[in-house]
Amino acid sequence: RIETQPFDISALAAIQPGQRERRRALLARLTGTLNAMNIRIVELNQSLTLTYDAAAQALELQDLDIDIRDLGRFQANARIADVATSPFADPAEAASSIRQGKLVNSRLTFENYGVVEAGFDAQAKKLNTKGDVLRNQVSATLPFLVAVLQNPRFQKELVAALQAFLPDPQSLVVTLAPEAGVALSEVERQLRSDPRKLLSLLGVSIQNKTSAPAKEAESLPN
Repeated sequence: RIETQPFDISALAAIQPGQRERRRALLARLTGTLNAMNIRIVELNQSLTLTYDAAAQALELQDLDIDIRDLGRFQANARIADVATSPFADPAEAASSIRQGKLVNSRLTFENYGVVEAGFDAQAKKLNTKGDVLRNQVSATLPFLVAVLQNPRFQKELVAALQAFLPDPQSLVVTLAPEAGVALSEVERQLRSDPRKLLSLLGVSIQNKTSAPAKEAESLPN
């Protein structure tokens, strides 16, 4: 349970001096953003299941679930192959062990509980307009905004998903399905050099999801 006003940053005392100011600045920006969205309390629940298959040398990330009341929910699953040793055997070496693995697939889901509307409303207020008007304006300019990605296939898919999502923001699903496992070290390298290449390398796709309409009750026989 995190209260945004006042924001307690006393825990930062243990952070090294070089990091402390950056953390303070980040927390200040976060607090300002939440206050602008008229959000005073953030309640967060999270869970995660990790399973290591020694025979297959694979790590399964199952049911990562971060649920923030009145804001949104993030869920993820992933499979990482070629993890030679269990990350649970030596926690100190866990990161190194996982980094040697290859991402086989992943699925990420975002469910909107109101953070999208609140964010646009806060920004619209600064621009002296309304949130839904701003969402429509952003939707119309999406083809130009995403051109920087230089990936026509994904750009078309992203624009279609976001233009369907913004008027009625419910859920977005991102899948990663590379043709072959991609070494996590290579993912890190591309993140540092040209993140846009990861769209093709990881086989990234995105879809807008809406709640299925409730089926009408069937008439019972007399």
